[in-house]
Amino acid sequence: MKVKLAVQLLSSSTAKALQYLKDNNSQRFGDCQATIEYCKSIDQIFDFLNSTRPFSKGYQSNIFKSNIHFLQDKIIPLINYLSTLKFKNQ
Repeated sequence: MKVKLAVQLLSSSTAKALQYLKDNNSQRFGDCQATIEYCKSIDQIFDFLNSTRPFSKGYQSNIFKSNIHFLQDKIIPLINYLSTLKFKNQ
């Protein structure tokens, strides 16, 4: 899979669309909360790893001495989340 396509698929936009479908009582999307959280987490991790703009905010900002603690506080829980993921039927 190309990275660009993966980033588009596992994005906050996908998470928002799934949340909308879930909230509007769509029967087929009633059990998608885990997928929503996964998409949000992958989006945040990608923003963190792909930071190239010095004046961006949040996850998209470059790593400096002034923001390293903020970024550590945000990225460590995401890494822990990824390390605990399991398939639903296993």
